[in-house]
This record gives sequence, structure tokens and C-alpha cells, in this order.
Amino acid sequence: MKRLTGLAFIVSIFLSAFLLFLIQPIIGRVLLTLYGGSPAVWNTCMVCFQGMLLAGYAYAHWSLDALGPRRQIILHLALLGVSVLVLPFTLPVLTIPSASPVLSIMTALLLTVGLPFSLLASNSSLVQRWYSLSQTGDPFALYAVSNAGSLLSLLGYPLLFEPAFGLSRGWRVWTGLYLLFLAISAICMTLVFRSSRARKNAWHSEQKSSAAEPGTDWRQRMGWALRAAVASSLLLSVTMKITTDIASAPIFWVVPLSLYLLTFIIAFSPMVRIPRWIVATFTAFGIAWSLTGYFYTIPFPLWLELSAFLSVVFFGSLLCHSDLADSRPSPRHLTEFYLWISIGGVVGGIFNSLLAPVVFDSVIEFPITLLLLAFLIHAKGGYLRHFTAERMKNLATYMPPITVVITLCVTAILVILQRRGGSITGDPESLASGILIIVPLAIILLGLMMARHAGQFEFVVVCLMIYAMSNVQQLEPLIAQERSFFGVIRVFETPRERVFVHGTTRHGAQWRDPEKAMTLTGYYHPAGPFGEDLPSREADAHIGILGLGAGSLAAMGEPGQTVTFFEIDPDVETVARRHFTYLRDARARVLVEIGDGRLLIEKTPDQTFDLLLLDAFSSDAIPTHLLTREALNLYLRKVKPDGLVMSHISNRYVDMTRVFRAWAEAEQRAVVLYVYQPTAAEAAAGASPSTAVAIAPDRATLETMVAGGRWKWLPPGRSVAWTDDRIDLISTFGKVRDQ
Repeated sequence: MKRLTGLAFIVSIFLSAFLLFLIQPIIGRVLLTLYGGSPAVWNTCMVCFQGMLLAGYAYAHWSLDALGPRRQIILHLALLGVSVLVLPFTLPVLTIPSASPVLSIMTALLLTVGLPFSLLASNSSLVQRWYSLSQTGDPFALYAVSNAGSLLSLLGYPLLFEPAFGLSRGWRVWTGLYLLFLAISAICMTLVFRSSRARKNAWHSEQKSSAAEPGTDWRQRMGWALRAAVASSLLLSVTMKITTDIASAPIFWVVPLSLYLLTFIIAFSPMVRIPRWIVATFTAFGIAWSLTGYFYTIPFPLWLELSAFLSVVFFGSLLCHSDLADSRPSPRHLTEFYLWISIGGVVGGIFNSLLAPVVFDSVIEFPITLLLLAFLIHAKGGYLRHFTAERMKNLATYMPPITVVITLCVTAILVILQRRGGSITGDPESLASGILIIVPLAIILLGLMMARHAGQFEFVVVCLMIYAMSNVQQLEPLIAQERSFFGVIRVFETPRERVFVHGTTRHGAQWRDPEKAMTLTGYYHPAGPFGEDLPSREADAHIGILGLGAGSLAAMGEPGQTVTFFEIDPDVETVARRHFTYLRDARARVLVEIGDGRLLIEKTPDQTFDLLLLDAFSSDAIPTHLLTREALNLYLRKVKPDGLVMSHISNRYVDMTRVFRAWAEAEQRAVVLYVYQPTAAEAAAGASPSTAVAIAPDRATLETMVAGGRWKWLPPGRSVAWTDDRIDLISTFGKVRDQ
């Protein structure tokens, strides 16, 4: 009987954790398509999930203390029964307000999965308390079981669950597993209820014995909450960085979250103990490496860039969670312990997802979190160790930070002189490259040197933050900077042009010379894919463009034509009109519609556009829902029979030709490709390398383009099918090669 009870507890905890973290990427994928693939969608979902997790922990803590085990079991059984009424899940139809997407997402989540999610969240701490009442042993060991279920769920979703079931069947599979969980929970509660009747004085004896135990004070609770908040903020910051530069997709949601949960398993496992000084040293290295990758746009390989950010998530979270495990209270205070951890997680989520986008005009919450983590490296019992007199007198201890300050000052002087046209070297690019290589290496080495010196490493991190927040490392003068739900927009100037940057990627530029202001540059140079050899268009042609940027493509329009931009971020339109003149000076009639491009185009009549251009990347992140098989078929319906659909697919990491090749194979259609490498003269005139593909309702349109000599038929090769139900992002990693 004892083994049966223990097995039921283990299965219940494992299954609840599995379901808890399986539903997150499922519903996140659904919401992502409604908000233009914004990386902020997942972080908003996460803060809402953390809030529901807090509600579950609070319910577990207060209901058991207030009602006792038997009455609490009856209440819990009733709530589980009520939760069945919301099955199967259907996302509520909501008006998506562009001004408040956060509120809309949170409302949708609460109305859809609020009650089942909170009950699943409460299960782990409840079962551990039931275990402590009916069994002997350490209930905290079951926490590792919970996190193992969560980890398996997260890793299994992008690799197995989504490819096998997709979104439509995934909902049904999750519902079936939830019903299985209800049955196992009923068995657990029956066993505990009978055990409680056989040991009717167990609860009262525990209450009496707890009176002799030391309670938890506010310092201890704040220490729990602080460490949980830093780990939560660190997770969300890294996830935001990765999904902004690569793609907002489940695989890049679950990998950082899986590492985060893995640190819980390691920290609370009685069999795995890693010395704290080792964890602290690697955390210091991760902080230095992450600051390097965050503040400097160095073209690192993808694997190296990812390893920098994922390493700081792992070791930073392990540091916080190991400290939590070392300070855990007696089983009597178990639910309170988890409650404060959950409070800290919510605080970290609110800081990153709700406050930071409003308070800051850049994603500065990441270095702020790294600074807090740096202070926690040498924290003990919630307090920093004080400097000793011996340390204060030891000049050698201060040499590393002094070296850092001198390095940063020299670098700042060099950059300022560079901005003002100073001739430190004959080659401005070599100066910038030298700075970007030497300083980060110095940061990493000094980070390792000072990892075990209390106060010194923190001092260096503060100096780096001041240096970074002053934007002195930005070689070009910054004109404007805006932040919204959809990302950070910057406008800066070079001696010859004004540049629009979204995230870390240029999304348009304009010559400062008024006579050349309407000349297309960068990706849109006339010699490139968007040049003059496109099929001829009527004088009253209608051009649709997904993605506004600086508004550069408005210069394509001729008098009598209409150019309609579809832009999801209203701040992009504000910046484009305020700091660039493409929209104002365009020869064609220009319209801007705010909202998700796919949803807006779906509402337009069929055969509306002569030319439809897709250029809606945010930073280097791919809005995957805009390039699925269903989306491409939609675009073909919206262009005229002799019209054309073009997509700009330049990307540092992903080969999107594989997706178009799979679409062509499935639909029995043709695709043409243009991989543009500018000549030296074209590059001097502002041209940038770019890659584009084109599809059309009529193959003759594409044959005309190929006959022009620049476009080529998409050659055979690897194909990766994307549909609204299934998206395989990993298989698209690679570089487009000139065929």
C-alpha cells in the first residue's frame, strides 16, 4: 500500500508538470500568429503563466492551512471537476487592440486556460504536503520529479509533439492527458483521505510540533523572492534576445526554459552537488560573455552567440536555485517556500514584460539583471560580504577594475574622436573592429579573474553598464530610439545617410543629400531584386508591401499608382514619418494600414494587387506565420492573374529557399530566385547584398523575369514544409548560396 501511494504521488506530480509546460508552447504558438510573430508574445505569455502559477501556489498554501487536509481534498476535488467544463479549449474571439496587445494576450490566456493551469500549478506543492502527512521521507525530492516532467514536456514539444500532432490534434491530445491526470489525482486524494482517517491526529500533531520549529522571517522570504526574480528575469531577457535576432518560435522558447528547469532539478537533487565556487566562476564568465554579445554587434557564428546567452541562463539560474535549495525550510513551511519562489518569478516577469517596455527605450533590463546576478555571486544570507581592512589595503586587488576603467576610457576617447573625424588610423573600419575585439576579450578575461573577489566583479559590471547605457560604444550618432511591444527601433546617422535599425538589423536608409533622398539604397538598390527589371505594371497599379521600415519602397511607386504598406507596429510608422521623407515625397499615393499583414491582406478582395512584396522581418527574426503554405496561397489569390508576389529572404542564419521549395513541390508551382552581390561601384553607391524569391499565379510572369538574366529558377535542393499546423524551423538553418 505504501509503494502504491508513493507511485501515485510520483505519477501525479510528473503528469501535472508535463501538462503544465506542454500547454504553454501550444497556446503560445496560437497567439503568435495574431501578433505578427513578435518576440514579446512569449514573454507576455510567460508573465501570465507565472501569475497563474502564483495563484496555484497561493491556493495550495492557504487552503491547506485554513481547511486542513480532509476538507482541502474535498474542495480540490470539486475544483478539478469544475475545470472539466472549460474543455476542450477554444481561444476566445477578441478584438486585438494594437495599442494594448499585452492586455489582450493576458485576457485570452485567463479565459482559456486560467483555471486548469492554476490547478495544475498547485498540484506539486499539494502532493508534496500530502506526502509529508502520509509518508516518511523528504518531500522536496519530489520537486525534482516535477521539474523532470516539465523538462521532458518542453524538449518533447518542438522535437516530437508538434511534428507528430500539430496544433489541431495537439489540443485534443492535451485534453486526453488532462482527463488522465484527473483520474490519478482522484486516486491520490482517496489514498490520502483514508490515511488521514487512519491517522486522524497527524495534522494536529504536525501543527503542534511546528510551534517549536523556527519560523521564516521577512529577510529569508525576501531572499527567496529575490533569487527567484533574478532567475526569472534572466530567463526572459535571454529568450527575448534570441527570439528577436533569430525567430520567435517554440524551439527558441523551450531551450532556455528547459535549461532553467534543469537547474531546479540539479539544485534540489540530493545526488548532485556542484561546489558553489565553480558555479559562481562560470556565472561570472557567462555575465562577461553575455555583455560582450549584447552590447556589441559582432558577427559571431550562431552557435557561439547562442552558447553565450544560454550559458548565462544555465549557470546564473543554477546559482540562484542552488542558494534556494540550501535555504529551504522544514516541510511544514513547504507551501510558503514555493509561494515566495513563485512571487519572485512573477516579479521578474512583470519587470521584463510589463514595466521594462514602458520605462526603457531599449532592452536594458538584460544588463540590469546581469548586474543583480553579479551581486548575488558574493551574496550570503541575502547580504553582501563587507570589505575587510586587509582587502582595502591590498592594491593588487584593485588592479583589475582600474585596468577596466582605463580600457573603457581609452576606448571612449577613440570612439569620440572617430565620430568627429579624427585620424587615429587611416582606416575607420579597422579602428571599430579593433575596439570590438579587444574590449570584449578584456571583459571576459577580467570577469574570470575577479569572479571570486567580492565587490570587484560587481564594480566592473557597474562600469560596463554605465559605459553601455551612455551609448558611447555606438560609432554613429543616435538620432532617435523607440521601444514598443514589437521591438526596439533606432535611427542613427552616418556622414552620408540616415539609417533605420530594428533590433540589430538595418531595415532601410536614406541619403542625407536632398538630391539623392528618393534614390533606393541598401537591399532596395535598383541593381538588386527590387530593381527596374520587375514585370511592367500599369499606370494605376496597386502595390502591397508587408513591412514598412523607413518607408523606402514608397519610392518604387509612380504617379497614378497606389502603394499600401501593412505594418503591425504603429511606432514604426511614427519614426518613418518623423525621420525619413520617403512617405512624404513619394510620387505614388501612399497608404499605411496598422495591423498584422496577413490578417489585413486576408480582408482585402481577391486580385487586388499587381505586386505584393513581403519584407516584414523584425531584426533578423522570421515571422513564420507569414510564410506558411496557407499564407503563400493566400497571397497568390490577392494578386491579379498577371501579378507577382516577392519575398525578401536575406537572413544571417536561415535559408528560406527551403520553405519556398517545399511550397513549390506541394503546389506544383515555380519559384524564381535572385541572390544579389553588389559590385564595388554599386556598394559605394549604397547597395547591400540581398536575396529574394518570387512566385506568381501565371508561370509566364516568372519566365519573363528569368529571361531578363538576373533571376534564376529555384534549383533543386533541400525542402522544409511550413504549414499553419506545423513549422520546422531547425531544418531551415543554413545560408543561401548563389546557384
